[in-house]
Amino acid sequence: FFIMGQEGSTRRKRPGNIPLDKDTLTRLKKIQTQTSFEDTEIQKLFVVFEELADEQQVLSREAFQKALGGLTDYNLARFKDLPMGLRLFDILDRNQDGTIDLEEFFLGISLLHHGTEEDKIELTFQVFDRDKNGFITQDELKEMYISTYQALMNTLRSNLTPPEFVENAEANKFQDKLIRDLQKKFEGIMQGVAKNIMKEMDKNNDGKLTKDEFKEFILANPFVKASYQLKFTKDGGKPAYQDDEKVTVEVLLSFLSPSDTTG
Repeated sequence: FFIMGQEGSTRRKRPGNIPLDKDTLTRLKKIQTQTSFEDTEIQKLFVVFEELADEQQVLSREAFQKALGGLTDYNLARFKDLPMGLRLFDILDRNQDGTIDLEEFFLGISLLHHGTEEDKIELTFQVFDRDKNGFITQDELKEMYISTYQALMNTLRSNLTPPEFVENAEANKFQDKLIRDLQKKFEGIMQGVAKNIMKEMDKNNDGKLTKDEFKEFILANPFVKASYQLKFTKDGGKPAYQDDEKVTVEVLLSFLSPSDTTG
C-alpha cells in the first residue's frame, strides 16, 4: 500500500500494474487539506476508488454505484442502485462530464460524511430537484418516492426469490402481478401524501418549493428533519409523534435516514 507523503513506501498497484505516481500522491495530499479525512480514511477511500476506476482514473455511473456499495463504514452502501444513489452521482459530478474523478469522489464523500447541517439540507434539496431549476414540485416529490419504491421492490424480489423459482414462469407471473398491484396502490397513496406535504411546505402557494421553504419546513419539524435530511452519523433520535400520516411519511422517506438510528 502507500503512506501519505512518503514516496519510497510500498505502494499498491493500479490495474495493469502501474505504480501510484507522484501526481496522484500530490492530488491526494491536496485533497486531504480540503477535507477532514485522516490518513487512514484517505487510504481506505482511495482503495475503493482505485479498484473501480477505469483507465482514465474516473468512475462511471455503474462504477460509482459499486463504490457506494463498498462504503459501509460511511453508511452509504444502503443507497447503492436506489434513486438516492443515482441522484448523488449527478450532484457530485461537478463538471458534468458524466464521470466522477478523484477530486469529485473525495470532496463528495467528505461533504456527505463531514458536511454541516446546512450542507446536508442543501444536498437533500438537490436530490429532489431533479430538473435542477432551483425548485421542488409536487411531481418531483411523488416521483422520488415512487422510483425509490420500485427500486426497493426489485431489490427485495431479487434477494428473496429462492433460486429454484428464478426461472419459474408461473412464479414470475405471480410476482409481476403482485408488484403491479402494490405499486398502483402506492402511487395513489403517494399522490395524496405529496399533495399534503406540498401544502404544508409551500408558504406562498405558488405550487413549488424554494430552498428557503424547504429548509424552513425541515428545521421546524423534527420528524421531517430526521427523514428528509441526509444523515450519515448515529446522532439522530427517533421521532416522537403518533400522527398516522407523519408516520407514513417517515417510513416512506426512511431511505434518507440511518437504519440504525437510536433513541
